Amino acid sequence: MEFKLGDIVKLKSGGPSMTVEESDPTENKTKDSLSVVFFAGNDLRRLIIRRDNLFKLDSDGNPVPESVAAISAGPKK
Repeated sequence: MEFKLGDIVKLKSGGPSMTVEESDPTENKTKDSLSVVFFAGNDLRRLIIRRDNLFKLDSDGNPVPESVAAISAGPKK
């Protein structure tokens, strides 16, 4: 699944909604990872997370159809 700057995502295991901050690989992560930001209370947090642990949300906070298909299919083998 493709992610781009500004996409709203969530961990497949749950947790807060997060915004994709950077989707291009850098020296700190691989092409399989994204940099995301989110709030924990009043604190802004940044994480680098593997793409296959995330799904996209629409502007209303609902999973987008392609994400639902990816969640149902499970991890790539």
